[in-house]
Amino acid sequence: MRSNRHSPVAAKLKWPALLLGVLLQCHAATYYVATNGNNGWPGTANQPWLTINYAVALAQPGDTVLVQPGHYNENVKVAARDGQTNNLITFDGGGHVSVKNVGIGKNFICWKGFYCGSNFYDGYSAILGCSGSWCQILSNTVHANWPNMLGLYVDGGTPASPFNIGMPQGTVIRGNIVENVGKVPAVGISGAHILFEANIIRDCPNVEAAFYLWGISNVIRGNIITNMNDTGEGGAHPDVFQSFADNGLASRGHIIEQNLIINCNCQLGSLQRRYKDRFLDDCQDWTFRNNVFVNISSKIDVDFLNMKFYNNTFYNCMTNSPEGFIINFNDSKFGRADGAEVINNAFILVGNNPSSPNEGWCAIDPTLTNMVMRNNFVTGTDWRRKNMPRNNGWVNGGDPRLVRAWPDRTGQVPDLHPLPGSPLIGAGYTLLSVTNDYDGRPRPAGQKPTIGAFQGAAIVR
Repeated sequence: MRSNRHSPVAAKLKWPALLLGVLLQCHAATYYVATNGNNGWPGTANQPWLTINYAVALAQPGDTVLVQPGHYNENVKVAARDGQTNNLITFDGGGHVSVKNVGIGKNFICWKGFYCGSNFYDGYSAILGCSGSWCQILSNTVHANWPNMLGLYVDGGTPASPFNIGMPQGTVIRGNIVENVGKVPAVGISGAHILFEANIIRDCPNVEAAFYLWGISNVIRGNIITNMNDTGEGGAHPDVFQSFADNGLASRGHIIEQNLIINCNCQLGSLQRRYKDRFLDDCQDWTFRNNVFVNISSKIDVDFLNMKFYNNTFYNCMTNSPEGFIINFNDSKFGRADGAEVINNAFILVGNNPSSPNEGWCAIDPTLTNMVMRNNFVTGTDWRRKNMPRNNGWVNGGDPRLVRAWPDRTGQVPDLHPLPGSPLIGAGYTLLSVTNDYDGRPRPAGQKPTIGAFQGAAIVR
């Protein structure tokens, strides 16, 4: 039956919703917490509350809790009530507040400006954990004081309306620092449509992984990951990206883009899809695009289906590994990596021995099917050519003509933007899904793109 937008019944139904919105906006209040406060006071600027957990118990949708500078020796549990769409419950530490740890167990919560991990030594617990949906985790520092302390985790919980997919969804994690995590993951994401953007993961000795990543269609964008280091203390080797199907969880549709991953003495990744006695087909279809990888000591092993590597730049990688290829597409006991696409990537000084003509790009098990490799650039020591098994638009050897790069391995920091006349410019294959570059510059439609993470020639003044 066709609806009538002018119906008096429809109009009457709208009024309660509009009135509820007005009441919520009128109710929205600002409360204060301070180290010299008192939970018997009203929570005003002049008479603040003493503890954050007390504020959690009273704050309503749309309210903001401003926590004054100082250390609060609290395990904060945000578990009293949900916020609402456009009426989040906000807890703001202003960048000058420290707490032991925080667990967000409700939906539509904003947690920002806190130093999390102070005086906290509970192994295998998350320093900042979120099981709610549609939350915002902004501008916090997550610092581990002890090994086996999980950093920032989004996992578990009950999803918010209107969807019900059995995992947290829609949360934005932006502008945070995660540091000093060891022997366990720095960041764990098991959710849907989670945005992890513009964060820094740094200085993690013998970390299990920078990322544990499960769920559906999460986005890892514009982050800096540095100093993920294997200290040789034993246990599993560290990875930047790790996902596996032992737990039976899906891990598909993720976008990993515009990240700088630099100076990591660890393996780039391990992606395995074996679940009990079979391979889990719901582990597939990640896209790595417009990322820059510099000084990564070892490979990424890929056993997932339909993986895509578009317009990435790999420079001086495989610096501490006996193997020669930065991406290994496997047919192994952990899965088959059929259906991969490797297009428009730059492999510069890659491999255990970058002077060798037989290594320095990616390795493909010969039993794999539906593999697409085209329009990549590869060059070795002194910009030498490689013994490529195929052509298909590849640019083989030669000076890439970058703003700052060297023809042999060096500890100096490069600038990998192409200069005018670079062989990377205009040598790529047009991909409709890659519309911009690492810097956010557009890749012009109707023109052949530049190979690697940067589009066009740098402007050198």
